[in-house]
Amino acid sequence: MRKIFLIFLILTSTSIASEFKKFLNPRTLLKSELSSFFIDKQISLNNLELKTDVTYNFSDGKNYEFEQEFKIFNENQIKIKIYKLRIKLAEFFSDGQNAKLKRLFKDDKKRTEDNLNLKIFTKRLDLPIRTSELTNILRGIPFNSMQLIKIEKNEQNGINLIDSNIVSQLNSNMHLVKVIMSGKRSAIISYSDYRKLGNQAIPFEINVETDKFQMNIKVRSAIIKK
Repeated sequence: MRKIFLIFLILTSTSIASEFKKFLNPRTLLKSELSSFFIDKQISLNNLELKTDVTYNFSDGKNYEFEQEFKIFNENQIKIKIYKLRIKLAEFFSDGQNAKLKRLFKDDKKRTEDNLNLKIFTKRLDLPIRTSELTNILRGIPFNSMQLIKIEKNEQNGINLIDSNIVSQLNSNMHLVKVIMSGKRSAIISYSDYRKLGNQAIPFEINVETDKFQMNIKVRSAIIKK
């Protein structure tokens, strides 16, 4: 009986390993499979709430530190609360069509999805970005156009998803480790310290770097609200 169990275990393990290698093989990997994989991750991480420490370093020498709370309701809906010394300074909300920043003792700022830019928070944060991209950045999910991507193996025994302006690098665990953006918006986004949350893993440290600023997000706690 024990021998039969060992044979079954070996065959099962070999099958799983074979399927995993097939999944990471660009020649056999289908874009539809990859798209479904990340859609499932998106759905699993809806209603994600993060409490974070965020540091901004600007090219003009200015540095700022804030506590920020992110609530991701779905791909196109997010709320951000910004605190300093436990005092709420601002609150941002976007529903994927319109965005608003409410600030303490200042007029509200309003934007549409078509002209949304991180400059809505401060003029030094110059990076055009859509709400869906922002929510995916926080969840560690690529935001390439899956219909246009080219898939290649990389040096981390994972894959790169490549389109004309975005290269997303994934490791052998299918964790997103870096996004390189080029063209009209140039930035490098790095992800590290992945931790298990439910049936998914999310990055607990995210770094966004452009030629004008560097933003570092360190997650203190993360939960998925039911």
